[in-house]
Amino acid sequence: MHRLLTLFVLVSTAALAQEEVTRTEPAAPAPVSPSFEVSLKGGVHLPQIANPLTTSFDLVLKVGYGLPLLQRRLQLFLDLGYTQPSVTVTGSDARVPGGTFTATTTLRDLSTTLGLCFFILEPSRPLVPYVAAGARVHFLSAETDGSAGGATFGGWRETDTRFGGIFAAGAGYRLGPGRVLAELTLNVLPVDQRLTGASNASSLSLLLGYGLFF
Repeated sequence: MHRLLTLFVLVSTAALAQEEVTRTEPAAPAPVSPSFEVSLKGGVHLPQIANPLTTSFDLVLKVGYGLPLLQRRLQLFLDLGYTQPSVTVTGSDARVPGGTFTATTTLRDLSTTLGLCFFILEPSRPLVPYVAAGARVHFLSAETDGSAGGATFGGWRETDTRFGGIFAAGAGYRLGPGRVLAELTLNVLPVDQRLTGASNASSLSLLLGYGLFF
């Protein structure tokens, strides 16, 4: 009887001690969503969906701030981009040597975008898809150089400032201190360029990059 009583006391004491440890253990902190993003993306610029300009490259530097709501899933961002698609035409003209000419026009496009990005999952997760939209200002410079019969006949330059927009969808995957980014962007850009012969310089961009989130 004495042994049974002693065993009961020991078991009860151990249970109370375990309950105390369980009660006093701190809860694991919830993952914190990052507030800021700095990313660099580059890729292929495809204007052929809307105009005669040919494939070029894209470079985009982005800075973003996660607004303090919805677990910082809504981000305000500003970016700076550059691309320079071109188009080459050959035509006939009796006024030039040989009766034919070739002219290449390059559209240099320096742009800046102010927009909103929505992370479909919490930014603290390893894989986060997102969508974005924004208003973009384009600072355009079209430059044309031509030749005929092996001789150049000068160049022309036309500048313009135009307003457009972007719509994007992508995803970021955590790798190292930041995230690998993949994005598809639709650039909407109406223009009135005499040199390019295009009234719509809209395009698609396929981008890859890397971003730091902190």
